[in-house]
Amino acid sequence: MPSCSNGEEEESDSSDDDLVLVYYHPIRIPDNMEISIASYGLLSTAITFNLYPAKHLWGIETKNNATLRTAGRLYEYGFSLERIRGRFSVSPFFIMAILNNLGSIHRLMEDKEKSTKCFRQLLSTLLYLVQVKGAHPSDLKVFFDNTSFGLSQNASRCSGAA
Repeated sequence: MPSCSNGEEEESDSSDDDLVLVYYHPIRIPDNMEISIASYGLLSTAITFNLYPAKHLWGIETKNNATLRTAGRLYEYGFSLERIRGRFSVSPFFIMAILNNLGSIHRLMEDKEKSTKCFRQLLSTLLYLVQVKGAHPSDLKVFFDNTSFGLSQNASRCSGAA
């Protein structure tokens, strides 16, 4: 499982109230991927997902709520694409990146209820990966940090789960 370390995330805003890191690394398509009906789903998911963070980061940079709403709809669309395919088959990191970034957008848009829902789902996914799949918490540290921050009432940073 790839590690999320410095350089894979970007601060969403310099304000302490909005400090949630945005996961922005693209899904890479293998050069030797066999083309089949199943691979078309992966291709459409990867292409659309790779557009989301660009829109998200542009909305943050320009402080444009309409652009952030569009990015949020794109993240939701990506989640729906995977649901339509019948299973979450890209990667748990795909799901975690969407939940993390969607929670960030809702936080920036001051929709606490939706932000909290995203970060709770992210936390559930993280705990599942650690407890059931044997993932090492240090590999997921940035997501744990963002979850604890996203769910905190007073916007103080808590340390990630060990």
